Amino acid sequence: MPGIANKVYQSKKWHAVKEAYLSKRHYICERCGAPAVIVHHRDYLTAASMSDPEKAFAFDNLEALCQACHNKEHFGEKPYNPRSGMHFDADGNTVIESEKEHE
Repeated sequence: MPGIANKVYQSKKWHAVKEAYLSKRHYICERCGAPAVIVHHRDYLTAASMSDPEKAFAFDNLEALCQACHNKEHFGEKPYNPRSGMHFDADGNTVIESEKEHE
């Protein structure tokens, strides 16, 4: 699904929606109050729902989150495990790092 997701997350429309939503929420995480850097989909996007504007771009399916809360949403209480090499960057993209980068 990464290729399909890129069509949404790299689109001009998504960048405009993301910026508008963060601005509306004053760049404050809706869960903890820290600075928000990610716009999260409350109902996760699937290959089928990515072409549905109500799922992909509607404000009622979005949530402004800080990096830590977004990582907790996807990885649980331990948002980043250096041994796993997986986390989210400030744009919400999954980052998979090699073991060598953590040595």
